Amino acid sequence: MKHPEKNFWIYASLLVGVFTLLASGPLISCAKAERPHASTLPHYSSPKPSQAQIAPWNHPGPSIVRSPGVRLHAQLDRGAILHNRDGTVRVEVQLETDSQDDSMVRQSSDIVVVVDTSGSMAGEKLRFAQEAIVTLVNRLEPGDRLGLVEYSSSARVLATLHETTSFGRDRLRDLAYNLHPAGSTNMSEGLDRGIQLLEASRQTGRPGRLLLLSDGLANAGDSSISGLNARAQRLSAGGFALSTMGIGHDFDEQIMTSLATSGTGAFYYLAQLDFLPEFFEAELNSAKNTYAQAAVLRFVPGPGVRVQSAMGLPLQNEQGAVAVRLGNLYASRSRTIWLTLTVPTHSLGQKSLGRLSVSYNRAGEQNQIAFGELPKVACLDDEYRYEQHIHRSVWERALLDDVFAKTEEEFGDAIRTGSRGQLADALSRAKSERKLAERLGSTKIVSEIDSLTKKAGEATVAQSAPAAARNSSAKKSKAQGYQKRNKALYDSADRAMEAY
Repeated sequence: MKHPEKNFWIYASLLVGVFTLLASGPLISCAKAERPHASTLPHYSSPKPSQAQIAPWNHPGPSIVRSPGVRLHAQLDRGAILHNRDGTVRVEVQLETDSQDDSMVRQSSDIVVVVDTSGSMAGEKLRFAQEAIVTLVNRLEPGDRLGLVEYSSSARVLATLHETTSFGRDRLRDLAYNLHPAGSTNMSEGLDRGIQLLEASRQTGRPGRLLLLSDGLANAGDSSISGLNARAQRLSAGGFALSTMGIGHDFDEQIMTSLATSGTGAFYYLAQLDFLPEFFEAELNSAKNTYAQAAVLRFVPGPGVRVQSAMGLPLQNEQGAVAVRLGNLYASRSRTIWLTLTVPTHSLGQKSLGRLSVSYNRAGEQNQIAFGELPKVACLDDEYRYEQHIHRSVWERALLDDVFAKTEEEFGDAIRTGSRGQLADALSRAKSERKLAERLGSTKIVSEIDSLTKKAGEATVAQSAPAAARNSSAKKSKAQGYQKRNKALYDSADRAMEAY
């Protein structure tokens, strides 16, 4: 044989190749066994919190668009939904405004006070209302205008909108101290008269607010919540705000908070006269720092997508879009609106959510910011992958600022009605987030659910308390939840929650 050493090396190379090929088969098989296809993953019990935290989609950062003086942010609380589940997606929409320019600072304001003088206001409640009006009169500045309407079985205008001269202040104080309780409660007619005063001044372009002082027990005229809310929405659509102040311990907090929501204003539970100056200072500051009026959020939903809620604000259909009236925007303030969407989950794949835009009136000119398409979400059939797509910080804010705050409001409603089932349902909805919070390592959410569980126990005790104590507990819970959810509408929400 020629060149035996050459043949030896050829045979050796062939043997090495065969052994390498044989060894690689099990290795490839092992690699495949360690990384199964996503659809074959078992239903897992608990990922490590750090796994969810390091995923890049947990730090999405908001998308931002701008117009002069106003910035619109939007981000999702999750990037995926589960196949054949409820398809909930929450969108955090934030509007930020600049400070007022020199021409708009400290605007003179129009304030119309609509005060309840029905028989149910007799005694301390009417005294609170009188002190409220006098406190407001004392805090008005030159150029501000105040109108006064009283209502009982019918309504009448006591003072039209006039600048508050020294003589005018004295007259308004006299009118306040001469109010007398009598008759039934025709709240709708009182609102109608107040709205007429503000609408008559619309051409001036001045910011205007209607303050309703009442025990909220409407029993004459149009006493339906829908009818009263329609009046509040009319004010908001006209660029004005409606704030309500519940006086005493037996007002109907459901009516008063509902009116404030529809009127895009604030709700105050006036349990202590000491807080009157702060409440009115907050309202005057809001009026004077109005940056833009009649803001409207419009959402054009993607295929099959539905808007479930917008923090309790009324939803209106407008030629394929869902319109949410936000009311006025205030200078140097951020306003957050949580849109809760339901996305179809019957098929896997990417889902389009829809498009956002916001319009508003600034110095007599109509402006619009178009956000465009929201990010798509993926419909998945694997729970592990789904939970990795939770944007944890946004999800936490959605629960704390909207869902759990609404739970506190519902506790207040349940205390008022005495319904144990209503209380249990509200707590159950909050507790449904606990397992997910534990898997994501969100101690903040777990702690808040524990706090709500304790408050539910206190609410159960309050349901069986004497009427005065039960009413006070219901109003406190309702006010706390409302003020948490609508804190951007308050000059100081934390101080408002210390008032009872």
